Formats: sequence, structure tokens, C-alpha cells
Amino acid sequence: MRARLALRRAAELAGSAPLRMALATIGFAGFVVAYQGHLEEASLAELDRDAGVLVARASLLLEHQVTADATNACILRSLIEGSEAPTYPALAHDLLQIASIQPAYDQIRFLDTEGHERVRVNAGRDRAWLVPEAQLQDKSGRSYMRDLAALARDQLYFSRLDLNVEHGQVELPYKPVLRTGVDLAWGGERQGYLVINHLMAPTLERIRGLSGRLRVQLVDQSGYWILAETPELEFGQLVEGRSEARMSAWVPDAWVAMQRNQEGSSTTREGRFVFRRFQAAIRSGCAATSRESGSFDPGWWLVVRVHPQQVMQVRQEALEAAVSLWAPIYLAVLLVLAMLSRHRSIKLRYQQRLEAMVRQDALTGLATRTVLEAALQSELQRSRRHHRRFGLLYLDLDGFKAINDGFGHAAGDQILRHVAAILHAEIRETDVATRLGGDEFLVLLSELPERSALHRAAERILGRVQGLDWEGLPVGASIGLALWPDDLPHGGASELVHVADQYMYQAKARGKNQICGRLQALPTPAEEVASSA
Repeated sequence: MRARLALRRAAELAGSAPLRMALATIGFAGFVVAYQGHLEEASLAELDRDAGVLVARASLLLEHQVTADATNACILRSLIEGSEAPTYPALAHDLLQIASIQPAYDQIRFLDTEGHERVRVNAGRDRAWLVPEAQLQDKSGRSYMRDLAALARDQLYFSRLDLNVEHGQVELPYKPVLRTGVDLAWGGERQGYLVINHLMAPTLERIRGLSGRLRVQLVDQSGYWILAETPELEFGQLVEGRSEARMSAWVPDAWVAMQRNQEGSSTTREGRFVFRRFQAAIRSGCAATSRESGSFDPGWWLVVRVHPQQVMQVRQEALEAAVSLWAPIYLAVLLVLAMLSRHRSIKLRYQQRLEAMVRQDALTGLATRTVLEAALQSELQRSRRHHRRFGLLYLDLDGFKAINDGFGHAAGDQILRHVAAILHAEIRETDVATRLGGDEFLVLLSELPERSALHRAAERILGRVQGLDWEGLPVGASIGLALWPDDLPHGGASELVHVADQYMYQAKARGKNQICGRLQALPTPAEEVASSA
């Protein structure tokens, strides 16, 4: 509308000079086309940056998952091979112990070289149990057994991320799993393989929860969706009736671009696709686990789709901005400057929104992981310099899934906001609280005099969280505690977060809705010097 009014005014000013009007119109059209292209490119670059932030955050979640699984598998193998050739009962006992403290592991198995299960431990949310010998299965026909057989000594294996299959049938309800495998040898010969099934549903939900106006998709190396915009497209390689639900078939142009480049973007009729190939930088105790030494790569693609409607909106906005800028050329330079000011304000709003996304969680208003990591490093340096303590509370809600599933995401979001308000109220201005994703929170408490202060803070928070409910459904929390330097005298910030995370998992394993951490405090470096004097 504004552009049409400007053109009408320009025609009125032209009066009896049609030639000049025609020349001005041609010049105006040229400026519009050129400037539209500039604005469109800048706006699409903004969308690409938004998509890139989502892809990077999702990649960090996967990197953490794969690295932890690699480390655990290699440590387990070292423990098993470090003793004399174990009997099946002894091996079963060791695997049961591991499964009981790792609730994310659905199965831990020892399979012989022929693919027969010899020891299998299944795990649920609250317990782990040994599968009777009569129920052990023959997995020789599974693709991952062929891959395991091809392993060289000390190589690490990751399967494709797919659904769990029992007795030749996809298990219901669907269980997305990632299998990590290493070979086991004693007596100088390979005896079989240790295979860990990690339940990936929580990680996938965390990635799904990163999405805002853009959504992250996860695609395997064959083009099948693991995470899609609609669940009906996921795991087409295993779910009956979905065999054609592949990105490689639905959007072949984008898929071809993905095969040519490790990361980038591709614009097709179906939208603009921003992508990055996930390659885990595996660090573990195994002798050889890098891709250069031959280990198996999960081979996933992280993809963000900008819908055609969003691309068209960008183009429409760019056209309107260009027309609005150059149409008033007959009226005054002042209007041109005003439109440039509008353009700058649009860019400023984009920058402010991006900065807010980096520093503040959009749902809860808590600090983001970026802010927390910076605060952790700063607090670690200050505590080392002044011989002070600081602590971490790793909090995971109990009962949240029932509310989220029963009453919808709006109810779940409201619970998350209530918990964020509790954290805001219970911590000091010098402390930092962040939402890691989903229903997990991490709190940094600075300058703590002793361990009891950390426990008191956790008890206050737990007491208030336990007071929450939704239509009669209770809310609780499992809280893991870590105190520096007592729990990790020589470690860094990320290692201390891992300690708190492990204590949180122990709290869940012990029945949930409780606090878990070390009870005995160690002296600070300053106290040690004083006592020795």
C-alpha cells in the first residue's frame, strides 16, 4: 500500500513529463531489483544463522552422548579383560552392576563370535535384571553383527540409530537405540563382543525441544529420518508402510547437495535446507577409536528446513523494503534516509533477538548454557585463586513426563516456568541457574563455606518443587550435588558438571525425588596449608 501511494505521488509530480516518468520508472525498477536481492540475501543469511545455531546445539548433545558411550564401553572392556577369563555368572554380575547405575542403558550384552547372546542384562527405569538363558536370542542375522565381525582389535563400533528389534519384530512401543560395541578377548583369542544399547529417546526429545520457529531434523546416512517434522516419517527403514519416507526420495536436490558437502545450505522447491554432517570427535580409553584408524561412524545429518512460505515471506519483505526505499526518490532524500533507518532498526532487532537467544532461555528466562559455561570458568579461576568452594546442583524433574503427556506441552511448559521461578527465588544474585534442555536444570552456587550450605540450598529447592502439582499429578526432582574442590580437586568445570550429573542419576536409581552427593567434605588447599603449619 505504501509503495503504491509513493508511485502515485511520483506520477503527480511528473505531470506533463511522461518521458521523465518513464526513465524514472526504469531507474526505480533497477534500484528495486538490485536492493531487493541485497535484502533477500541478508535476511536468508539471518535465517541460516538461526538454523546454524540450532544445528550446533543439537550436534553438541549428540557429541556428548557418543563420547560418553565410547568411554563407558572402553572402560567396561578394560575391566572385563583385566581379570582372568570370566565365567558367565561373573560377567552377568558385572553387567548388572553397570546397568543398575546407568538408567539410560536399555540392554548390555555379551554375544559370542557367532552372534548368540550368552549374557544379557535388560534395564528399566527402576531396576535391571538378568535375562534367563532360555530367552537369549540369536542375533547372527542382524546387520550390526556383520559390522562387529569386521572390527579389528581395539576398534570401536557404533550402529545406525534405529529401533530395537526383539525376536525379529520391532519392539512396541518404539525404542530408538544406539548400539556401541567392542570386542572382548582373553586367552589371546577373541571370544565375542560387548554391546551396549543406549535408549536415545531422551536425547532425541532434547534435540526436538531445541526447536522454535525452525525445527531440527536428524537423518541417517541412507536418507531415512530419525527425527522428522512429523513423527509419521520417522524410521522408515523399519516401520511398515514407511519405506518410501526418505529425505533422499522426498527432497532429492537437497540430498544431493548434502552428499557433496559436509555442511552448507540448499534451496529447493520444498524450502531452504541448512545441514551439517555429524562426526563425533570420540575420546576414550580405547587404543584406537578415531575414524582415521577405522572405527565406525554413526553417519548422521542434522538438517533444518526453512519452509517455502518462510522463504517467500523473506522475499516479500525484501521487495517491500526495496520499493519503500527507492520509490520516494522524487519526494526527498529525507524519506530515503528514513527507510535506511528502518532497515537498520530491523537489523538491530535481529541482533538483539539473537543476543537474547544466546544469553536467555526463551521459555524460562534462565541463563543459557553459554552464560553458565562462562560463569563456571570464571568461578573456577576465582575459587582457585582465593581457595574458596563453589557447588553445582544438577536437577532433573520427576513426574514431568506424565504431566507433559497427559495435559500437553503447554502444561509442561508452565511447570518448567514454575521451577525456573523457584530457582530465581532461592539463589543469590551471584549464583547462576540454567535450563540445560527438556526438564533438566543446572545451578552454580558460588562461594560456599562448607558442603552443608550446598545441601541446604538443594533441600530448599527440592521442598518447593515438591509443592508443585498439576491437576493432582505431583512434581518432584532428583538432584545431584558436586562441590569444588572437595569432589574433584584436580578437575575442570566440565568434569564437575559430569560428577553432579552422575549423582543425579544415582538419585533417580535410588527411587527419585531425593538428593544425592558426597557426605564427607575435604579440606580446602588453604586449610591443608594451615594444618601442616
